[in-house]
Amino acid sequence: MGSRNSIAVSDGDSYYLAIQAMGKKKWAEKGSIICNKMVDSKIFPDAEKVGKIIKVLCRSDKSNDAFLVYSKAKEDGKSPPTEFIVFLINHLSRKPETIHMAIELLDSYSGESVASFAKVFKFLCITGKSSEAFLVYPKVKEGKSLVLYP
Repeated sequence: MGSRNSIAVSDGDSYYLAIQAMGKKKWAEKGSIICNKMVDSKIFPDAEKVGKIIKVLCRSDKSNDAFLVYSKAKEDGKSPPTEFIVFLINHLSRKPETIHMAIELLDSYSGESVASFAKVFKFLCITGKSSEAFLVYPKVKEGKSLVLYP
């Protein structure tokens, strides 16, 4: 008999369902392990489900893993819809250790919403990284308007 910890996964939808089931905070570590297997195998569900996986990971405080899933799925031609990219940017911009990932996403972001740019810009200003904020500002300026709330 196989190990109780081994998980047999044959396709992207199986990964999706397993990660959704493990999406609760107390199961987040196991969900993260499944994500790593999915990324290593390069077997992803459709783009919409990749976005939902990203959302589960972000809500479980695993935005690093969510960024990895996004990056690898995008390489595989399964970039999630814009709403999930914005969700990921917003979560990545909450911590100093992941802000650089948010900036990287903004560089390739083609959505119309300026809110993600404003959120990253605001975080950089609040944390005293004004030189980095000025690198983001031209992209904010390209948008419709910049509204920063305290």
